[in-house]
Amino acid sequence: AAPEPARANAWTAPKPPRPLPAPGPHAWRTSYWPG
Repeated sequence: AAPEPARANAWTAPKPPRPLPAPGPHAWRTSYWPG
């Protein structure tokens, strides 16, 4: 019963925004045409 509240709090706790990785030279291609 102890790990349940902690797990719920960790799941619902607001996470700090992580910096997105810099898009590679082909990021636009993989974004619009996956594969």
